[in-house]
Amino acid sequence: MVREVRARFSGDPLGYTWAFVTPLVWIASIAVIFSLVGRLTPIHTDIISFLIAGMLPYTIFRTTISATMRISKAQKNMRYFANISANDILVASTLMELMNAILIYIVLMAGNELIFSHFEVADPAMTMFGFTLAWGLGASFGHMAVAFTQISEATVRFVPILLRPMFWLSGIFFVANELPGGLLNVMQYNPLLQAIEIMRSASFLGYSSRIADPLIPLAWIVGMNLTAVLIKTLTAKKQYNI
Repeated sequence: MVREVRARFSGDPLGYTWAFVTPLVWIASIAVIFSLVGRLTPIHTDIISFLIAGMLPYTIFRTTISATMRISKAQKNMRYFANISANDILVASTLMELMNAILIYIVLMAGNELIFSHFEVADPAMTMFGFTLAWGLGASFGHMAVAFTQISEATVRFVPILLRPMFWLSGIFFVANELPGGLLNVMQYNPLLQAIEIMRSASFLGYSSRIADPLIPLAWIVGMNLTAVLIKTLTAKKQYNI
Protein backbone atom coordinates (compact mmCIF):
# COMPACT_ATOMS: atom_id res chain seq x y z
CA MET A 1 0.00 0.00 0.00
CA VAL A 2 2.90 2.35 0.79
CA ARG A 3 4.49 1.55 -2.57
CA GLU A 4 1.20 2.33 -4.31
CA VAL A 5 0.98 5.74 -2.61
CA ARG A 6 4.57 6.55 -3.55
CA ALA A 7 4.07 5.41 -7.14
CA ARG A 8 0.97 7.56 -7.57
CA PHE A 9 2.00 10.76 -5.81
CA SER A 10 5.80 10.96 -5.72
CA GLY A 11 7.57 13.62 -7.77
CA ASP A 12 4.64 16.05 -7.69
CA PRO A 13 4.67 19.24 -5.57
CA LEU A 14 1.08 18.65 -4.43
CA GLY A 15 1.64 14.93 -3.84
CA TYR A 16 -1.14 13.29 -1.84
CA THR A 17 -3.13 16.55 -1.94
CA TRP A 18 -4.28 15.57 -5.44
CA ALA A 19 -6.51 12.91 -3.87
CA PHE A 20 -8.54 15.78 -2.34
CA VAL A 21 -8.22 18.30 -5.18
CA THR A 22 -9.99 16.21 -7.83
CA PRO A 23 -13.32 15.61 -6.01
CA LEU A 24 -13.27 19.17 -4.67
CA VAL A 25 -12.95 20.60 -8.18
CA TRP A 26 -15.67 18.30 -9.52
CA ILE A 27 -18.12 19.15 -6.74
CA ALA A 28 -17.40 22.90 -6.98
CA SER A 29 -17.78 22.86 -10.78
CA ILE A 30 -21.10 21.01 -10.70
CA ALA A 31 -22.39 23.26 -7.90
CA VAL A 32 -21.60 26.31 -10.04
CA ILE A 33 -23.36 24.75 -13.05
CA PHE A 34 -26.42 23.96 -10.91
CA SER A 35 -26.51 27.60 -9.81
CA LEU A 36 -26.08 28.98 -13.34
CA VAL A 37 -28.87 26.87 -14.86
CA GLY A 38 -31.15 27.26 -11.85
CA ARG A 39 -31.15 23.56 -11.05
CA LEU A 40 -32.43 22.86 -7.53
CA THR A 41 -31.60 19.76 -5.55
CA PRO A 42 -34.35 17.16 -6.10
CA ILE A 43 -34.47 16.42 -2.36
CA HIS A 44 -34.56 18.72 0.64
CA THR A 45 -30.87 19.33 1.30
CA ASP A 46 -28.10 21.73 0.31
CA ILE A 47 -26.30 21.35 -3.00
CA ILE A 48 -22.91 20.41 -1.49
CA SER A 49 -24.34 17.61 0.66
CA PHE A 50 -26.33 16.33 -2.32
CA LEU A 51 -23.27 16.27 -4.58
CA ILE A 52 -20.98 14.71 -1.96
CA ALA A 53 -23.40 11.80 -1.58
CA GLY A 54 -23.35 11.27 -5.36
CA MET A 55 -19.88 12.29 -6.44
CA LEU A 56 -17.88 10.47 -3.76
CA PRO A 57 -19.34 6.99 -4.48
CA TYR A 58 -18.79 7.57 -8.20
CA THR A 59 -15.22 8.76 -7.53
CA ILE A 60 -14.30 5.73 -5.44
CA PHE A 61 -15.84 3.48 -8.11
CA ARG A 62 -13.70 4.99 -10.87
CA THR A 63 -10.46 5.43 -8.91
CA THR A 64 -10.60 1.83 -7.66
CA ILE A 65 -10.99 0.57 -11.22
CA SER A 66 -8.07 2.77 -12.32
CA ALA A 67 -5.94 1.45 -9.45
CA THR A 68 -6.58 -2.20 -10.32
CA MET A 69 -5.87 -1.56 -14.01
CA ARG A 70 -2.61 0.17 -13.12
CA ILE A 71 -1.09 -2.38 -10.74
CA SER A 72 -0.02 -4.91 -13.37
CA LYS A 73 2.61 -2.44 -14.57
CA ALA A 74 3.21 -0.16 -11.61
CA GLN A 75 3.81 -3.01 -9.13
CA LYS A 76 5.08 -5.77 -11.43
CA ASN A 77 8.43 -5.93 -9.59
CA MET A 78 6.61 -6.97 -6.41
CA ARG A 79 5.74 -10.26 -8.12
CA TYR A 80 9.38 -11.36 -7.79
CA PHE A 81 8.90 -11.73 -4.04
CA ALA A 82 7.91 -15.34 -3.40
CA ASN A 83 5.40 -14.50 -0.67
CA ILE A 84 3.56 -11.79 -2.66
CA SER A 85 0.93 -12.79 -5.23
CA ALA A 86 -1.05 -10.82 -7.77
CA ASN A 87 -4.08 -11.09 -5.48
CA ASP A 88 -2.09 -9.59 -2.58
CA ILE A 89 -1.23 -6.57 -4.74
CA LEU A 90 -4.83 -6.27 -5.91
CA VAL A 91 -6.22 -6.34 -2.36
CA ALA A 92 -3.63 -3.85 -1.07
CA SER A 93 -4.34 -1.42 -3.91
CA THR A 94 -8.13 -1.55 -3.54
CA LEU A 95 -7.98 -1.23 0.26
CA MET A 96 -5.80 1.85 -0.12
CA GLU A 97 -8.45 3.38 -2.39
CA LEU A 98 -11.12 2.68 0.23
CA MET A 99 -9.05 4.30 2.98
CA ASN A 100 -8.36 7.32 0.76
CA ALA A 101 -12.04 7.70 -0.10
CA ILE A 102 -13.22 7.47 3.52
CA LEU A 103 -10.67 10.11 4.53
CA ILE A 104 -11.76 12.38 1.65
CA TYR A 105 -15.43 11.89 2.62
CA ILE A 106 -14.72 12.85 6.24
CA VAL A 107 -12.74 15.94 5.19
CA LEU A 108 -15.45 17.10 2.75
CA MET A 109 -18.25 16.57 5.25
CA ALA A 110 -16.29 18.39 7.96
CA GLY A 111 -15.56 21.25 5.56
CA ASN A 112 -19.23 21.51 4.60
CA GLU A 113 -20.12 21.73 8.28
CA LEU A 114 -17.44 24.28 9.15
CA ILE A 115 -17.98 26.54 6.13
CA PHE A 116 -21.71 26.19 5.35
CA SER A 117 -23.06 24.67 8.60
CA HIS A 118 -24.48 21.65 6.75
CA PHE A 119 -23.96 18.11 7.97
CA GLU A 120 -26.43 15.37 7.09
CA VAL A 121 -25.75 11.74 7.96
CA ALA A 122 -28.99 10.33 9.32
CA ASP A 123 -27.76 6.70 9.45
CA PRO A 124 -23.93 6.52 9.53
CA ALA A 125 -23.78 2.72 9.25
CA MET A 126 -26.00 2.53 6.16
CA THR A 127 -24.29 5.57 4.65
CA MET A 128 -20.94 3.79 4.85
CA PHE A 129 -22.55 0.59 3.58
CA GLY A 130 -23.67 2.37 0.40
CA PHE A 131 -20.23 3.95 0.09
CA THR A 132 -18.56 0.54 0.52
CA LEU A 133 -20.86 -0.98 -2.10
CA ALA A 134 -19.60 1.59 -4.63
CA TRP A 135 -16.02 0.64 -3.71
CA GLY A 136 -16.83 -3.06 -3.99
CA LEU A 137 -18.28 -2.52 -7.45
CA GLY A 138 -15.12 -0.71 -8.54
CA ALA A 139 -12.84 -3.40 -7.07
CA SER A 140 -14.89 -6.20 -8.67
CA PHE A 141 -15.10 -4.52 -12.07
CA GLY A 142 -11.36 -3.82 -11.94
CA HIS A 143 -10.66 -7.44 -10.96
CA MET A 144 -12.71 -8.65 -13.92
CA ALA A 145 -11.09 -6.16 -16.31
CA VAL A 146 -7.58 -7.23 -15.23
CA ALA A 147 -8.59 -10.86 -15.87
CA PHE A 148 -9.80 -9.94 -19.37
CA THR A 149 -6.43 -8.31 -20.14
CA GLN A 150 -4.97 -11.83 -20.02
CA ILE A 151 -7.11 -12.57 -23.06
CA SER A 152 -6.69 -9.24 -24.87
CA GLU A 153 -4.67 -6.11 -24.09
CA ALA A 154 -7.39 -4.14 -25.90
CA THR A 155 -9.38 -4.39 -22.65
CA VAL A 156 -7.38 -1.43 -21.33
CA ARG A 157 -8.76 0.73 -24.17
CA PHE A 158 -12.33 -0.53 -23.93
CA VAL A 159 -12.79 -0.02 -20.18
CA PRO A 160 -12.88 3.83 -20.28
CA ILE A 161 -15.37 3.68 -23.16
CA LEU A 162 -17.63 1.31 -21.25
CA LEU A 163 -17.47 3.41 -18.09
CA ARG A 164 -18.02 6.85 -19.61
CA PRO A 165 -21.86 6.62 -19.59
CA MET A 166 -21.78 5.81 -15.87
CA PHE A 167 -20.97 9.43 -15.08
CA TRP A 168 -24.38 10.43 -16.44
CA LEU A 169 -26.39 7.34 -15.43
CA SER A 170 -25.23 6.73 -11.87
CA GLY A 171 -27.34 9.40 -10.14
CA ILE A 172 -24.79 12.13 -9.50
CA PHE A 173 -27.15 14.80 -10.84
CA PHE A 174 -30.53 13.20 -10.09
CA VAL A 175 -32.29 10.75 -7.80
CA ALA A 176 -34.17 7.64 -8.84
CA ASN A 177 -37.49 8.94 -7.55
CA GLU A 178 -37.43 11.60 -10.30
CA LEU A 179 -37.41 9.02 -13.08
CA PRO A 180 -40.60 7.92 -14.87
CA GLY A 181 -41.78 4.39 -14.20
CA GLY A 182 -40.60 2.75 -17.41
CA LEU A 183 -37.11 4.20 -17.19
CA LEU A 184 -36.94 3.49 -13.46
CA ASN A 185 -37.66 -0.21 -14.09
CA VAL A 186 -34.55 -0.37 -16.29
CA MET A 187 -32.30 1.90 -14.26
CA GLN A 188 -32.86 -0.03 -11.03
CA TYR A 189 -30.46 -2.68 -12.34
CA ASN A 190 -27.64 -0.13 -12.51
CA PRO A 191 -25.56 -1.24 -9.49
CA LEU A 192 -23.77 2.09 -9.03
CA LEU A 193 -27.09 3.96 -9.02
CA GLN A 194 -28.25 1.50 -6.36
CA ALA A 195 -25.16 2.21 -4.21
CA ILE A 196 -25.70 5.96 -4.48
CA GLU A 197 -29.42 5.63 -3.75
CA ILE A 198 -28.65 3.58 -0.64
CA MET A 199 -26.15 6.20 0.50
CA ARG A 200 -28.54 9.10 -0.10
CA SER A 201 -31.45 7.35 1.59
CA ALA A 202 -29.24 6.79 4.63
CA SER A 203 -27.80 10.32 4.58
CA PHE A 204 -30.96 12.40 4.24
CA LEU A 205 -33.94 12.01 6.55
CA GLY A 206 -36.30 13.44 3.95
CA TYR A 207 -35.40 10.98 1.19
CA SER A 208 -36.46 7.36 0.79
CA SER A 209 -35.55 5.75 -2.53
CA ARG A 210 -38.18 3.72 -4.33
CA ILE A 211 -35.61 1.27 -5.72
CA ALA A 212 -32.81 0.98 -3.14
CA ASP A 213 -31.97 -2.71 -2.95
CA PRO A 214 -28.50 -3.82 -1.76
CA LEU A 215 -28.98 -7.28 -3.29
CA ILE A 216 -28.52 -5.85 -6.80
CA PRO A 217 -25.03 -4.36 -6.30
CA LEU A 218 -24.06 -7.37 -4.16
CA ALA A 219 -25.11 -9.70 -6.98
CA TRP A 220 -23.00 -7.67 -9.44
CA ILE A 221 -20.00 -7.82 -7.08
CA VAL A 222 -20.24 -11.59 -6.72
CA GLY A 223 -20.87 -12.09 -10.44
CA MET A 224 -17.93 -9.97 -11.58
CA ASN A 225 -15.52 -11.63 -9.14
CA LEU A 226 -16.66 -15.11 -10.18
CA THR A 227 -16.20 -14.12 -13.82
CA ALA A 228 -12.67 -12.91 -13.05
CA VAL A 229 -11.79 -16.15 -11.24
CA LEU A 230 -13.21 -18.23 -14.10
CA ILE A 231 -11.24 -16.30 -16.73
CA LYS A 232 -7.99 -16.55 -14.75
CA THR A 233 -8.53 -20.28 -14.24
CA LEU A 234 -9.20 -20.90 -17.92
CA THR A 235 -6.24 -18.82 -19.11
CA ALA A 236 -3.94 -20.57 -16.61
CA LYS A 237 -5.03 -23.98 -17.92
CA LYS A 238 -4.48 -22.81 -21.48
CA GLN A 239 -1.04 -21.44 -20.63
CA TYR A 240 0.11 -24.74 -19.12
CA ASN A 241 -1.82 -26.83 -21.67
CA ILE A 242 -3.85 -28.53 -18.97
